[in-house]
Amino acid sequence: MRGRSFAPFGIRFDRLGPEAALGFVLRWDRRRPFGYVVTPNVDHLGRLRRGGDLRTAYDDAALCLLDSRVAAGLARICGVVPPPVVTGADLLAAVMPALEMRGARVAVVGLDAAAMDAFAACYPGVDFTHAEPARGFEHDEAALGAVVDFIERARADCTILAVGSPRQEVLAQAVRRRGRALGIGLCVGAAPLFLSGVLRRAPAPLRAAGLEWAWRLMREPARLARRYLIDGPPVLLALAREFRRPALPGAGSCAIDRSIINGMEAQCSGRLTHDGVPLVARSAQRRVSGESGGDAQPGRGSARQGG
Repeated sequence: MRGRSFAPFGIRFDRLGPEAALGFVLRWDRRRPFGYVVTPNVDHLGRLRRGGDLRTAYDDAALCLLDSRVAAGLARICGVVPPPVVTGADLLAAVMPALEMRGARVAVVGLDAAAMDAFAACYPGVDFTHAEPARGFEHDEAALGAVVDFIERARADCTILAVGSPRQEVLAQAVRRRGRALGIGLCVGAAPLFLSGVLRRAPAPLRAAGLEWAWRLMREPARLARRYLIDGPPVLLALAREFRRPALPGAGSCAIDRSIINGMEAQCSGRLTHDGVPLVARSAQRRVSGESGGDAQPGRGSARQGG
């Protein structure tokens, strides 16, 4: 497994477990410029694979956590060590009691009024503020700006972005790039609905077995059938191909070691190139360059000057 990194479609995940991720969020000072946490799952990775704005949103995130036991299991089968799985629901479930103990201010973007009331009732010690943006707000510059304004005015310790992907990531990135908001943002989709009981989450044994998707499909077939049965399998196949792709050799793992390269250079030394110039081993070139005095510039600088 050495040399095989978990970076599906070029996205780098942070290798923080649940406790470390919780600590990261709680240590983010409310006076610190806004940063946000993303929790991509297979559906998000499929959207990323198809193109769009998610890549830069993930790159700009303060923390990127894997929210898919299916992707993690597939990686292990293919010989790749995945990061710990930290779902958005699990992260929020750990964060909210700690914020309540602090009497923290929490802004929520998303949820209708009834769902927001149910969620707030679970944490009476939290100072909540809430906004429910119109559908499609991310495509309307004025509507997106209004939600960004709300987050900036809220001055919350934590902002819960519960409008689904890719809307929540687009919003989080817009807030961060404008640079006026404070605190930490959590892109956690439907997590508040699970915590409030509006949606029933899969039992723990099913979650541990990587079957939460099947539970959700059974309970919401009309909404989720396409995601899990049509869009999901090609993404998993693409992930398997990527995980099985040969890794670039790391330090000390290259099959062609230095002695072989030196031997090849020695054999080539003195032979003529196509234009009649004798070949000189690179090691000899370096020695000649080093003995020619102090006029030579470092290779990177020389390349930039010569360009």
